[in-house]
Amino acid sequence: LVVHGGSVSSKMFTLPTVQQNFAEFLYLNGYDVWLIDWRASINLPVRLSTLADAAQFDFPKAVDVILKETRADSIQAVVHCIGSLAFFMSVQRGWVKKVRSIAGSAVALHPIVGAVEKAKTAIHLAAQLRRLGMTEVSPLADPMYPLYSLAVTAMVNSVHHECTSTICHKLTFMYGHVFLHKALNLETHQRLAEQFG
Repeated sequence: LVVHGGSVSSKMFTLPTVQQNFAEFLYLNGYDVWLIDWRASINLPVRLSTLADAAQFDFPKAVDVILKETRADSIQAVVHCIGSLAFFMSVQRGWVKKVRSIAGSAVALHPIVGAVEKAKTAIHLAAQLRRLGMTEVSPLADPMYPLYSLAVTAMVNSVHHECTSTICHKLTFMYGHVFLHKALNLETHQRLAEQFG
């Protein structure tokens, strides 16, 4: 089972812009690969929910379906970012069973955040945005919140100079540095808008 992070989708593991994407790599190395689009996927309608909801309902169901379809005794999981945190919550609570190994990417059960994320938390940024009537944020230009989009665009473009992509700069503002520019090919970088939401 391969689990994506938040504000992305399972497509992050099937990138057409690299010679061999992660799903292909696993398959070519003998794994039966199952991708999930859980409630934090950009392929699904936006809805209010919690990581506990995903931990209790999404991941146990996914594991049950895989076990039933494959008739396997157990599975292995590769879990990424906030999907990793929610998956580990599910395991810790006993909602997911029959998982013999988990490879967590970026975070596991106890996240440690950087200074910028701590500052955003200290000023209660999410609550401040909610008070302004905002129900979502996106690295994409958001027609629902044009003033916010313009303000964030101006701010991130003034402090980030790794490239000329506003979407890349907004991703860095939202999530921190999610990739090394020198490790990302140009085609993948140009298609970031397809991968995030």
